[in-house]
Amino acid sequence: MAVESRLVALGRAHDLLLQAHFANAKLADVIRFAIEPFEGRDASRFAVQATALEIGANAVLPITLSLNELCTNAVKYGALSNGAGRIEIRAAVDEKNLRLTWNESGGPLVSEPTRRSFGTRLIGRLAEQLHGDARLTYQPAGLVYELEVPVSALRTSAV
Repeated sequence: MAVESRLVALGRAHDLLLQAHFANAKLADVIRFAIEPFEGRDASRFAVQATALEIGANAVLPITLSLNELCTNAVKYGALSNGAGRIEIRAAVDEKNLRLTWNESGGPLVSEPTRRSFGTRLIGRLAEQLHGDARLTYQPAGLVYELEVPVSALRTSAV
């Protein structure tokens, strides 16, 4: 199931790139596209505050796959595993960096896992691919993920 979810996310990211003719994509669109399969039918479980930043094709896949991994884990263990959980995604940019924050609430109590899963390692590798840093904080109220990436790495064209 996890592999299938990752492949679907990869396919959806490629669809977004095809729509943009493999050029830049709006970060807000990338976020919404990545979380769409996990949205509830009745009410949105996500609150997204994104900046108008455009990112290059090289950044679309790592960001989409990271968000897919976070969504998958939220369905299994976190805010999306019950009917009351919510996720807030904020993206802010300054002159140098993008800071993307994922904050879960309303799910079951969270504790730090005893081992690093493949998904956790994948999230770290995807951040490294963008020359950034990813941090996961397991707060009792919910998981917090922070990605900090140099804006210059987001705008680089795919090779």
